[in-house]
Amino acid sequence: LKEFEQAIIYFDKAIQIDPSNIENYNARGIAYSKLGKDKKAMNDFNKILQYTNDTDPYAFNNRGLIYSNLGEHQKAIRDFTRAVFYKKYFSQAFGNRGNSFNALGEVDKANLDWCVSNTIAGWPRVAFEHLQKAIELGYNDKEFLETEELLAPLRQDSEYGPKFQKLLQEINE
Repeated sequence: LKEFEQAIIYFDKAIQIDPSNIENYNARGIAYSKLGKDKKAMNDFNKILQYTNDTDPYAFNNRGLIYSNLGEHQKAIRDFTRAVFYKKYFSQAFGNRGNSFNALGEVDKANLDWCVSNTIAGWPRVAFEHLQKAIELGYNDKEFLETEELLAPLRQDSEYGPKFQKLLQEINE
């Protein structure tokens, strides 16, 4: 905890020197969050979004984590969705959004997001397991699964690609 308190002092000074450097707000916001000072962390992430005209994926992801920790999962999902809009291959944001969907009981959507997250991260076995679970729970958007570029590595994987194609054939049979 002491390290985070020291980091906040350091980033306070850095922000005084260069108040437009969003990296300092991000680092301080993370330190505040680690100390459980969610309101102060939220202020820093909001400041970043102000400076970037609501386009910074990391600020959206970090603010989404705070909303999630506060149990405000709809707001968290909104922020994680914005994060992946501005950074398409943002594995962490997909995983975080999956966690929020799961907390709301939308387990099929959670597993699909975890599938995408793990595909981006290069873990085809785990990705495939989540895809199987999503389909078992009723996910059936075959067109998305066939065309989504984020899932291309899983569809093309030498081991899991054929299994992926078999799953697609089983949807709506």
